[in-house]
Amino acid sequence: MNITANNSDNLTRSHYRFGLIEKLFVWSIVLEPMIFFTIFGAHITGVGGNISRSLQFLVIVSILIRAMLTRSKVIYLPNIFHLKYRWFFIFIAFYILSMLYGYSLGAYESSTLTISRLNQEGTSAFSSILNGQLVRPFVEVFILIFYFMYMVILPQFLLRNNRGINYFFKVFFFMFFLSFFLGILDLILSFFFNFELIPRTIADWTHVGNRFHGIAGEPRDAFVFLALGVCMLYLRDLWRDTNTNRLWYFTIFVAALLTQSVSGYIGLAIMAGLILVYGIPKMSLKINLTLLICFIFIGTSVYFYAINSERVLQYIEYAPIALEVLKNNEELPAMVQTQIVNIYPIWIRFSEILNLDLLPTFIGTGAGSSAVLNGSFFTADAGLKNPNANVIRLFYEAGIIGSLIYIYSFLAPLKTFTSNESNKRGLTLITLIILGACFGHRSTSVFIVLGTILLIFSLKNKPNEGY
Repeated sequence: MNITANNSDNLTRSHYRFGLIEKLFVWSIVLEPMIFFTIFGAHITGVGGNISRSLQFLVIVSILIRAMLTRSKVIYLPNIFHLKYRWFFIFIAFYILSMLYGYSLGAYESSTLTISRLNQEGTSAFSSILNGQLVRPFVEVFILIFYFMYMVILPQFLLRNNRGINYFFKVFFFMFFLSFFLGILDLILSFFFNFELIPRTIADWTHVGNRFHGIAGEPRDAFVFLALGVCMLYLRDLWRDTNTNRLWYFTIFVAALLTQSVSGYIGLAIMAGLILVYGIPKMSLKINLTLLICFIFIGTSVYFYAINSERVLQYIEYAPIALEVLKNNEELPAMVQTQIVNIYPIWIRFSEILNLDLLPTFIGTGAGSSAVLNGSFFTADAGLKNPNANVIRLFYEAGIIGSLIYIYSFLAPLKTFTSNESNKRGLTLITLIILGACFGHRSTSVFIVLGTILLIFSLKNKPNEGY
């Protein structure tokens, strides 16, 4: 069996089918951002035990078995140098260079991660090694490549007809609205009857209080999942040539506010910044005025909701205290400790800038270096301490240059789909929305959106355009 790169839309020369493997593939993608379905922690295998991961493994094994049993002698692989994929793999190359630079600086020399994990009761040796500072950087790069290949490229091979994409939308919106209405029910029961129906995850069965989260996981996971739902509503309309009632978008926005997620609010601010830089210059005056009105409404809503949220006010109050504590090398208050994983990397980069050590700020110190840095605060805790805010993680690990390449890797493919300016503006807007949400809190949702866009236009456009 030969493996060759080709722009063909065939994974093998066998006829296209839509069966059990393809359905499992859809479920493995839809469940991935729903952290509720985590059935065991990372201390066992080194990665979170979401049901989606088991399905992904099953799908890959099934595809390999199908490829070996087929009569085809050639398997075609996607051309990673195509404009649709090129900039992401440029980012991966840059990320690896940043990692080599980080090694040269000693950014991975802390032994805290490995030692603490080996000493932690219940943590497997495999998990300790996999999440150690010497191995984890390569694991992080592999995970990124896997997400892109599985969620962006593979859908075009496994779901490449109307039945496949319609089944995807059917499953996604079934789970989305199930999570949405269960989240509303859980919030009502919690607020009025002090009864919390839905835990954070199946694995730990921990509740989160009077905050909306549904079966998406923690409230910050729910915020990103709601943003994903907004993007998918637009893409479903684009595919079916329909128009979703605008009231749904408003209702989803209210639910996002009810998460009381600081990461989510940060994501909203990043969305606005991305749209301001990448979106507004390319849009008409009418659309810009509409966006301005939306920004004012959303900003005002978030402000009034935040100042009435005790939890958000606590974070605002302790933010300047955290910087002062770090500056004076004092003991961290309990409230600051919960957010130190987001604060400390920024403090380190700020200190380097003051000392005119600018190169790490521009190119970063590589995949996983933020977790190694944060590990110094948690010598007795076995968990990985990556920043919760992905924008901080990306900035620390890939620098300003890497972050810009990463953003462009999701915007560049949009140029290849359609000459319809309205569609281009809409696709750009939802891409910036999901990027902002995923910068606030790390999620695979941004890969799912790009993969769905590619899938829609691979079916709408001529098949000879290739992958």
